[in-house]
Amino acid sequence: MLCVSIAIALLSSTLFKVQNLSISAVTSLCKLYCDRLADQACVPELLRGLYALSKFASFTGVACVQTSTCILVKVNVQTLHHTGRFYAFSFFDTVITHHAASLQEISLEFVSGFVQAFDGEKDPRNLMLAFSSIRGIIREFDIAPHIEDLFEVTFCYFPITFSPPPEDANGISSEQLKAGLQQSLAATPYFAKFALPLLLEKLASSSDSTKIFHASSHDLEQVALMTLQAVTTELSLGVSLGGAQDAVEHFLGPVSADCLKQLQADDARLVQQSCKALKACALSSDPACATVVLPIIPVLLSQYTSSTPTMRKETVMDALLALLEANRALYGTKSLITSTRDANFVTPLIDFKEQLFEVFTTALTTQKEHQSLRLRAVKGLYGMTVLRQLLPEKESACAVEHLVRSMLHDPNVEIQETAVTCIACLANHIPQIIHSIALPPLLETLPTAEIEMSMDEATHRRSLDFHLYAISKTCLQPSMFVSVVPQVLMRIDMCCQSHSPDTPYYPLALLSTLLEMLRHKAALGHQDIPQYLDQLIPHLLGMCIYPTLAFHETTHVMMDPGILEIIANLARLVMTHADV
Repeated sequence: MLCVSIAIALLSSTLFKVQNLSISAVTSLCKLYCDRLADQACVPELLRGLYALSKFASFTGVACVQTSTCILVKVNVQTLHHTGRFYAFSFFDTVITHHAASLQEISLEFVSGFVQAFDGEKDPRNLMLAFSSIRGIIREFDIAPHIEDLFEVTFCYFPITFSPPPEDANGISSEQLKAGLQQSLAATPYFAKFALPLLLEKLASSSDSTKIFHASSHDLEQVALMTLQAVTTELSLGVSLGGAQDAVEHFLGPVSADCLKQLQADDARLVQQSCKALKACALSSDPACATVVLPIIPVLLSQYTSSTPTMRKETVMDALLALLEANRALYGTKSLITSTRDANFVTPLIDFKEQLFEVFTTALTTQKEHQSLRLRAVKGLYGMTVLRQLLPEKESACAVEHLVRSMLHDPNVEIQETAVTCIACLANHIPQIIHSIALPPLLETLPTAEIEMSMDEATHRRSLDFHLYAISKTCLQPSMFVSVVPQVLMRIDMCCQSHSPDTPYYPLALLSTLLEMLRHKAALGHQDIPQYLDQLIPHLLGMCIYPTLAFHETTHVMMDPGILEIIANLARLVMTHADV
């Protein structure tokens, strides 16, 4: 008997090293191996050999059916050592992957036999193979007669508590097992009716660390929010298809009520989690958004009006900003529709646009020490303006005027920079409004000559740097950039004519801004750069040549090495993008 076992082991090892075998050879070897499966001592090596044979291209569908049937009938997989079980699961995974069509004729027996072989498995390496096979069975076979059995044999491993030993040769991690189990349980919607009650029971009996409001980690919080959004989305499908909205309202009613309660808490973290939960629900679908927004916005507006402490107003504004973000993600922006399913819907915020607009614009006029409230107001006005179908052109223009005032006159630098970012983003959606409202006051802030900066030079330079920064961010669109270029050139000309001091700070800053903007436009792929080969470069080169013709001009501003270098870079960039 020992000799037979050794001979089979040698043959199985040899099969792994053979490149090709004929169909007749594979068929004969399969029959030989299957006939010996009754010999318990040889079963592990026999399974190893059958696994090797299953990998040959000459392993036919007939051989697959016969071999699979023989293994399922003759071998009690769970009585084997983990190595023998590994070869059994390797064989199953291979034939499911490559011979599922042939196995259809024994589908009932195969799935039932696999469930029996899988039941009770504990080895991590074998579990990874079994999870892969479960997904293959769900994908390739009619599992209707086996749904509950497949679920029970899989769900019993939830949750994964495995921790690999320090020197685990297999290299199977706890994360890999968790991912394999998760993918298997999520492989078919037929598991849902069995899984959801059990999952809810485990959530109800576990600690607060599994809840959105008390999540023990950021990752857990994100998964909880994604789950909340996914459930809301699925419940909304029936409404979108003409079904009743009762399910959505029944689900979101308690969620909204709980979030409103938490919004009144003193704990800032609970407030943040509530905003995230409301946002996750609202961006799921149009029915869900309406279910969340319509009852909650009036309450939030009432709280904002009746609240005296600034901190409470900030809390309400955070919730409003979260809902604005959700609406933008769901309904799209003025230049982009993000959801084809909800393309024809209108944001439910339209019923409250006047009140929301008043909240944000009024907040911009609060006292200097309430900078956090003004910062939120800037973001709120941007959110309203960019949202598709919320503000018409006239109201959008009014919002931009408020943003421009914050950009130019707010005493807080962070608010100014946030306003710049908002206006720059809006330029991609409403360039005409930004061009007519934001560009003129920005250009008016630029001195017409460097001599205007002589008084309190440091303060003037800080102001100039910010205004040029604002122009560089907000005026990249072709329709705006074409208006900026002549204004910049005009000011450089005036600096040249005013015989400015030896340090050409102002023209250097103007030219640096032009170069930065052109580089940014090139990175964005703008197609208008070549036109400045005629509109910009000749003018700059002429300004450089002029001082050389006036021999007494030895310290002319345009002879500064820094200015000459920037002009050279400008010419190089434009010519690189021009078709010359």
